[in-house]
Amino acid sequence: MAESFSMSNTILMRNKIIALQCLSLSDIASAIYSYILLSDLEYFKKIVAGTEFSESPQFIFELYQVFLQTFIFVAIIILLFHLVVYFFYFKGKKFAELYVKYYSIFAGLSLIIFSMLQGQMILLVPGCLYILGFYFIVKKTEAPQT
Repeated sequence: MAESFSMSNTILMRNKIIALQCLSLSDIASAIYSYILLSDLEYFKKIVAGTEFSESPQFIFELYQVFLQTFIFVAIIILLFHLVVYFFYFKGKKFAELYVKYYSIFAGLSLIIFSMLQGQMILLVPGCLYILGFYFIVKKTEAPQT
């Protein structure tokens, strides 16, 4: 019986590790994609076009620099927050398990729907990784019968 518990515990630990790998890769991929999209100065100029800011190219560039620095700071804070939550999930804390479970399913579905609506099929990769992470979070595997 102790062997059965040990096998079940090992399988659950493996599922946690796989889930954390999927979620971490998804977080990093989403952050990189967002950075690539938002760091494009021409894209930023299209967003600002038609506002009172569009008169001064120097001001647009300075606004773009502030925007980019703010985005990088917020992205790093979010990634660090998730790193802490993933640590607590690995240690078995219930609040972290709930956060990771709901975050993974909602982020995965949101990215998949957004990718289909906007034609950004590259977002299917992190979306599917979030869903795969969710699967390994909720998967409760029985130990094999010997």
